[in-house]
Amino acid sequence: MEQFPEGLREALARADEDYLMGLSNKGTVNRGKKDLQGYSPLVRIQGEEAVLEAGGETCTLRPSLRDSACTCPSRGICRHLITAILWAREQAAGQNTEAEESDFSPLLDYPAEKLKKILGPRKLAGLLARIQSQGLPKMRETSIVAVELPWEAANVRLLVPVEHSACSCHSRQMCVHKAQALLCYQIWKGKISAEVLSKEQQESGNLEEIKGIADQVCRLVSEQFQTGISRLPDSVCDHMEQLAALCHSRQIPNLERELRTAAGVYRRYFSRSAAYRDEELLSLLAGIYRRAWKLTQAREEKEVRELAGAFRAEYEPCPTLTMTLLGEREFHGDSGYAGVIYYFWEMDQERFYTYTWVRPTFYGQPTRRKNAGYHPAPWQLEGEMGGLYEKKLELQGGRASGDRRLSSSEQSRAVILGTVKPWECLGSQNQYEDFEKMFREKRPFFPNGPEADRVVLVIPAGYRKQEYDKIRQIFRLILLDGQDRSLVLEVKYRKEEERVVKALEQFARSLEADRDTGAAFLGICYVEEGRLKLYPIEIYRNWGGRT
Repeated sequence: MEQFPEGLREALARADEDYLMGLSNKGTVNRGKKDLQGYSPLVRIQGEEAVLEAGGETCTLRPSLRDSACTCPSRGICRHLITAILWAREQAAGQNTEAEESDFSPLLDYPAEKLKKILGPRKLAGLLARIQSQGLPKMRETSIVAVELPWEAANVRLLVPVEHSACSCHSRQMCVHKAQALLCYQIWKGKISAEVLSKEQQESGNLEEIKGIADQVCRLVSEQFQTGISRLPDSVCDHMEQLAALCHSRQIPNLERELRTAAGVYRRYFSRSAAYRDEELLSLLAGIYRRAWKLTQAREEKEVRELAGAFRAEYEPCPTLTMTLLGEREFHGDSGYAGVIYYFWEMDQERFYTYTWVRPTFYGQPTRRKNAGYHPAPWQLEGEMGGLYEKKLELQGGRASGDRRLSSSEQSRAVILGTVKPWECLGSQNQYEDFEKMFREKRPFFPNGPEADRVVLVIPAGYRKQEYDKIRQIFRLILLDGQDRSLVLEVKYRKEEERVVKALEQFARSLEADRDTGAAFLGICYVEEGRLKLYPIEIYRNWGGRT
């Protein structure tokens, strides 16, 4: 038999079982191996190609094996081609072609700039941060390079040439999974370094475009200061929203949130709401101007990104969590979003996680409010959120951000293990009766630490008479510990807090009949005006089952 062309012999030498599975799949390779028995094709050489005829089908093998063709209707690498490649590989081995070590230099030489462009700034930043914190993913070299990407739930087979590479997402193009795998392989082999990529990423980006938008924000706020609020038309709200939308499209989330918040405060002014405060608007506008001005002056990409902020945190896989739902609170941000935050206590780690249901409100009129307990439960659980109270859950395949915000990922699955009372899952060390101890332990997270680290459960020993600030319209109740140290429970009177205030007023009235209610409060602690304060999330009457 005439010898196979040199280029084809080299390709066949690489085409072991792993390589062929990268070109097709395991099932097709197994079927091709089975058909190899009794396979006796008619072979002819045409230039750099080999044509094999057998069983009524004609297979044309080319040095780029993925480009090989078969006369059958199947698209891609079919079982006939697998059989032909396996047969030709055996024949080529008999033609004294020495088996050479796999040459992966084309993978290393693939331009990193192309890969960075496919990933985009956000995906690339997430990949580099993950490599820095968790190391490189698992990689294995045979005739191919197999890369497992656990954070993407994807497996990639890198082949030579690169265009032949395969991904479990079944994309035939250079998808984000292949791009991540190829970058990881280049870092693993020392072709590039994660540190250099990080530095380049910080120095890249459309800096001038962001500066241009920041300059527009500066001019708008400056004009408002010069005009004065009493002479501003109500269309100023729309102008702020338009600039916020522009910031959203250009990845400047901090300015977007602040502009939407300012638009909300302006609306309170024009509607003559009692909740409007001059000092709040002045402080907000000054902060917007300060941030926008700093953006116009920034010289480095890193500084720009810090000022611009991030839309959302990256969610990473987390270990199996055993949790119970302890409370919930609604939020109605002036920044254009509303929703509910649910607070879960993790029993093994003994700390809080949060899950947020959120919806945008800036695209139209707000819909009728739905009780927080009636939102559907996540993580493939049946029923509603309200049904998760006093339930012990096990969450598998969960994903959480660095500040322990849980994702509603489709890969996450929770099961109900049984029932549990709140006081049964929180140890005594997590039930604060000493407010000084609580302050010491939570102080590192003030003022802007993760919310999950500022959630506390307090058991007061007594109460001081309810205070009411008529000017600022604030409900206030003083909680006392055993040493008469105070914790100020405080909520502003406004429409969004109506349910919270009603519950607190009802509780305050019950104190007139019985000062020893045995109650516990779940809330978010913070320091304001030099005093330790608490925003209430949940009131537990008769904590510990006391009657």
